Amino acid sequence: MKVTKPMQFIKHFLNADEMTDVDPSRIKFNEAGYFLEIPKSNFDVEISVDALRKIDDFDTFCLFSGDSDFTYLARFLKRKGKKIIVIASGQVFHTLKDLADLYINAQAIKSDISTIKETARLAGRGLDIGSATGGQGDLRLAK
Repeated sequence: MKVTKPMQFIKHFLNADEMTDVDPSRIKFNEAGYFLEIPKSNFDVEISVDALRKIDDFDTFCLFSGDSDFTYLARFLKRKGKKIIVIASGQVFHTLKDLADLYINAQAIKSDISTIKETARLAGRGLDIGSATGGQGDLRLAK
């Protein structure tokens, strides 16, 4: 079963140095300054419910997030004998990292799991960072 919901965005405000590294068509402005809208995945509840619903169908749960919201789920799954793999970049909540049987820093493996390819300049996209959704790679690459 496929579940969808409206995409949410976070505002990444740009400093002067970043302004020259970004495709100008992607830059927006409000009273707080210049910013980019970056898509935000917001499926915490859905992931947790699906993990509980399918708990008898897996022995290892791989989480692509360092969000502290998943600590309670990870702790519950560990008590049920499940192995936990956490793959995350940036800040990772220490308790979630401590619960993981394996922690992988996504930045450390980025070059092994992604590609950068030139695409046609349609709809403001300059580079495809290798994901089906257009990617959220390094903004400096999106000239």
